[in-house]
Amino acid sequence: MDEYIAKFGFSDNFLAIARKQKHLIRLKVQRAVNDDRSTNLFIKIAEDELKSLQSSHDATYFYELKGALDIAGFNINPMETSVAEFYMHLKTLSKQNTKAKAK
Repeated sequence: MDEYIAKFGFSDNFLAIARKQKHLIRLKVQRAVNDDRSTNLFIKIAEDELKSLQSSHDATYFYELKGALDIAGFNINPMETSVAEFYMHLKTLSKQNTKAKAK
């Protein structure tokens, strides 16, 4: 994900969401490993903060691009697709749209 952010300049909000998701996973692992039910409060707080971050319009930028590429027939898996492949798909889609507008 950091490569996508560095290459395409995704918003700080997108990065904050990724960090919050990582924090939430750590809390859940801590609860499971240590059988520490007191962590539930921190998990609830993190989930609420995550929902708040996700409700922002800026957070959807990456997924809007991914969605447009998916609709156009490009199969994008952020965990498998390299930044170069993602960028090439974007350029190809842009060229296709330019040609379609010219007709």
